[in-house]
Amino acid sequence: MYNVADVDLFSLLETDVNHFKNIGIVFLAGDLNARTGTRRDYIICDSMDDDEYSPDVQSNRLSMDKGRNSHGLKLLDLCKANSFRIANGRLSDNIDCFTYVSTTGSSVIDYLVLHEHDFHYVHSFSIGSFCEWSDHAPLFYGIIYNPSSQESHNDSPFIRVKWKDEARDSFRRGLIGQLPKLNEIVRNIDTGDRHSINTCTQSFTRALRDIADTLFSKTTLPNSSNVYI
Repeated sequence: MYNVADVDLFSLLETDVNHFKNIGIVFLAGDLNARTGTRRDYIICDSMDDDEYSPDVQSNRLSMDKGRNSHGLKLLDLCKANSFRIANGRLSDNIDCFTYVSTTGSSVIDYLVLHEHDFHYVHSFSIGSFCEWSDHAPLFYGIIYNPSSQESHNDSPFIRVKWKDEARDSFRRGLIGQLPKLNEIVRNIDTGDRHSINTCTQSFTRALRDIADTLFSKTTLPNSSNVYI
């Protein structure tokens, strides 16, 4: 979608982050095509003569990928501007895993990114195994919240999504069956209109969810004060 729309992804992300962080907690996750190596995603010796200013907390991050690219530098700038941190290499159980493998090499370009003060909301972050259907490894993590803090929603159901190897053939057949619809969605996009891009993205995602939800999602009721999604 990035190449089709020919837009500055990180400029759009910055706009969306500034909007949604005033509403709630922001998580960025997925393929950002950004190689950051082990460069710092925080400001060194951050300080300001202001009692209300919260300086960056310095913390180490490990990565097998030592390379970097222009998208990686933009992602690091976005992190520094918003006190966001890359969870890969900090919260993951298998911190040394690459997330992308191709004939040209291996790299880390798929991330979970969130505010440094929100790490406690993430449960069991890990990098999954590669499969024959993708060059990317999946990211697995849970989000912890306390339903008792939400009025009148203590018994609200939540959806848990988990990949199942036994359902991959059914998922592949479903994708093939939806190809005409997916192609039509992409053909109708107006790359000069942000509303058209957003509508296209939503329609594309909805089409994928129509296939995946029946195979990989499960709706359950919370049974404790902490719920893992």
